[in-house]
Amino acid sequence: MTELEQAIGHRQKNLKLLLCVALVSLLLLMAMAYSTYQNFDTVYAQKLSVYPATSAIATLPNVFGVVCLTLLVVAVLARVQRANQALALKAYSLLMSQAFQARQSQHSNIVNRFLHAAGLPSDYSMNRLAKVKTYHFVSHSFAISRVVAKDQATWIAVSRAIQQSVSERS
Repeated sequence: MTELEQAIGHRQKNLKLLLCVALVSLLLLMAMAYSTYQNFDTVYAQKLSVYPATSAIATLPNVFGVVCLTLLVVAVLARVQRANQALALKAYSLLMSQAFQARQSQHSNIVNRFLHAAGLPSDYSMNRLAKVKTYHFVSHSFAISRVVAKDQATWIAVSRAIQQSVSERS
């Protein structure tokens, strides 16, 4: 298994985790809404106004649930962002490898899509691409990782071919 395959798998695993967290968040918010609906008369101060009393809504379980939910979503989003950044850097290092340089004409479509996702012109040379700071690819990691995921089979095939050619030289 190549490094690029591992990065793709890590990204997919984190996206599945994000989906699970989103579903749990939705269920928790629905449970809180249902609880508020069931206890509507006690939650809303009937004597004061039609607006709820803050102390009635901000109960300990509600506050705890929202805080935990927020922390969980932020943590999972950070993991997805790091996985996207790692995938973008692995794709960039694959494009910059000497073995890929020899096969660049065969895979011009993935190079053009990578350049477009990175916000670079399609006629950008590999020499100029090598001089671009890696921070540029980290900042465009979401778009780059989407492009790599769309052409996942091609990227993996190229990665395996390059790994095989490098291992044959050794």
